[in-house]
Amino acid sequence: EYTLLLATDYNTNGHVFWYYFATKSFLPNNTLVHFRVITMMKPKSLNSEGLQPFVFSLNDYESKKIGWRKVGIEIKYYENKFERITKNSSKEFQEGKHHYTLEWKYAYAKGDTVYFELFQPYTYSELVDYIREIKKRNSEKNILRTNILCQSLAKNNCPILTITENVNSLLPFRFEQYLMNKSKTLRQIIVSRVDSLRNSIKQNGIQSKIKARFQKKTVSEILEGDPENPLSSEYKAEHELDFAILKHQDEHKQKKGIVFTARVHPGEAPGSFVMKGVIDFLLSDSPEAILLRKHYIFKIIPMLNPDGVIVGNYRCSLLGFDLNRSWRDPNRLLHPTVYYAKRVIRFLSEEREISLFCDFHGHSTSKNIFLYGCSNHTREYKQVNCDVTVRTIPLLMSQLSQCFSYSKCRFSMEKARQSTARMVVYNEYKIQKSYTCEASFFGPAMTHSEAKDESQMPIAQYEQIGAWICLSEMTFLPYPNYMAALDSIKE
Repeated sequence: EYTLLLATDYNTNGHVFWYYFATKSFLPNNTLVHFRVITMMKPKSLNSEGLQPFVFSLNDYESKKIGWRKVGIEIKYYENKFERITKNSSKEFQEGKHHYTLEWKYAYAKGDTVYFELFQPYTYSELVDYIREIKKRNSEKNILRTNILCQSLAKNNCPILTITENVNSLLPFRFEQYLMNKSKTLRQIIVSRVDSLRNSIKQNGIQSKIKARFQKKTVSEILEGDPENPLSSEYKAEHELDFAILKHQDEHKQKKGIVFTARVHPGEAPGSFVMKGVIDFLLSDSPEAILLRKHYIFKIIPMLNPDGVIVGNYRCSLLGFDLNRSWRDPNRLLHPTVYYAKRVIRFLSEEREISLFCDFHGHSTSKNIFLYGCSNHTREYKQVNCDVTVRTIPLLMSQLSQCFSYSKCRFSMEKARQSTARMVVYNEYKIQKSYTCEASFFGPAMTHSEAKDESQMPIAQYEQIGAWICLSEMTFLPYPNYMAALDSIKE
């Protein structure tokens, strides 16, 4: 029997829920070992309803190629007698609340090394390897671009993916970053000069191109001499950047934008598996994915809190910040990933309509998968129409999957959540379909049974949810009957 103490998140006095540790047995085969974690802090947990730990047995993997699986018996979750010290609103220490205990038993094989974790891990290294793999796999398709959004506090790269048809004709990402860091006024000046160049070319032909260059109408010359511009010297010789902008604006002008983010809370690994389902689907050769790439530019940030994932935090960054409460006014130095993610959304919203935003999370106290949206609940006709739009995707999801619960979806805008990604994106960028997707650590709530041994959701089901979110967006495609468009792609 072992009693375990879990550390809090870095620079916090709380957020104890996620665990990951390894053990090695020197006991006889089938020896039942009792584990007791006594520093849990959540009053409610799905462990009390039968949520098993994820287990990786080295013996099973080497002999049978069995990876992570859900194992454990006699699982209990209850309040214990150990008081925990918290801070009140005056930042003074106070006592009174108690810790909670999580218990389970596991039967060991002799000499086996076994890893235990709250949920199947999705690490930063796995993400890096996955991005490398999909980049190689799709190198000839011209549908995927991978870049580094920024570096975290610990200097870990935060990747960003762009998925769309003919992605190579988009603006170079470094140039996008340059524009993101400039004022709206300067961005408007550059855009107006490019528009002027386009009109001049259309009216006067090739001679006007040359003349425009000498008249310093090109973007390359506008940016020349700016020490913050990373592309000046690269494009100076042949003046290609202005024409790249022209091509970008013409070819992708009619596309709308969609933004997906995940793992702002590092311990919520279910969100990463849903995100993987999104990416795998969008990069597939299915007619639906091809149609979506034709009409949308997808900006995907699969891990907003890489530092927290690496050090094993459950909810916070290295400095102890809940990054999903920092979206209203993120600091470039304290919350760099959120700061630059918000700039991506702002830049995208200024050049095209953003149809959908979704931030993927994991939920530790509720079963099923569900969405939180935004609604003002007024009786005005325009707002009623918006409310119908906001509820369309959750309703379609509930029809596609038994694991998705429409009844658990919420569309209220609570004051306590005004600084979350979902609400900031809705309020500041006027994106109606702005959601938080909550994927349970456990699985679906079975209506026919309240038994403790209900099956937990397989990883493939989380990935399927990601694909269904994309499929639900097809309802908003500009076709009277998008099935006809799919048929044309199949032909």
